[in-house]
This record gives sequence, structure tokens and C-alpha cells, in this order.
Amino acid sequence: MSHATTAVSTRLARRIEREARALRRHLRRARDGDVEGVHQARVASRRLREMLPLAGLAAPDEVRALTRVVRRVGRLFGPVREIDVSRAIWDAQARDGDWPPAVVAALERHAVAERAHSTQAIADAGLHVAGTEVR
Repeated sequence: MSHATTAVSTRLARRIEREARALRRHLRRARDGDVEGVHQARVASRRLREMLPLAGLAAPDEVRALTRVVRRVGRLFGPVREIDVSRAIWDAQARDGDWPPAVVAALERHAVAERAHSTQAIADAGLHVAGTEVR
């Protein structure tokens, strides 16, 4: 019969593995500029960020490096995601006729430039996540 903490540890380890696989999978799409890939990479990194402190209690050395990578992913992709959300809001406002098309076009030009800058920062960071290079 296994101990109760063993079952919890096993479930936590499986969940961390599942989220790490999801992060790797979504990073491939995110580094190519895919809006949904960026969103899902952020979701997976946020989930991992919440779980890793628990795993760190049992294996602090093994978890420390992964924690740094997960935080870095969140910091790098955060601005890109914020721009994507803003663009969706502007698009909806333009479709509803609430904002003049010239204003939306100016915002869009600015957002595209900012997104390109943020995407370049990701490439410049040379982030590696378990075999997935974000460039």
C-alpha cells in the first residue's frame, strides 16, 4: 500500500509533466507568431508557475531551473499577448462602428510594430525549453 503523500506527489509530477509538454508544444507555434500559440504558452507557463513551488518542496534543486525558465517565458510572451488582446478589442470596436476607422488603423500600425519588437526580444533571448528553442 502506498503512502498518501506518494499518491499526491505522483499526481503532481504527472500534472507538471503534462503542462511542460503543453508549454513545449505551444512554444513552437508562439515563436512563429501564432496568436493562439502565444495565449496557450502563457496559460501553460502560468499553470506551471503555480505548481512548481509545491514540487520545489520535495526537490528544490531539480525545480529551480525549470522555475526560472517558466518565469522567463511568462515575461517574454506577456507583452505579445497583451498586444494581441488589445488588437482583438480594437477590431471589435471597429466592427461595431464605435471607433473611427482611421483611429483603429493608427492603433493597428502601432500594435504591429510593438508586437514585432516584442517578438524580436523573444528571438534575442534565445530561450530554450527542454529542447524547444524560441527563435
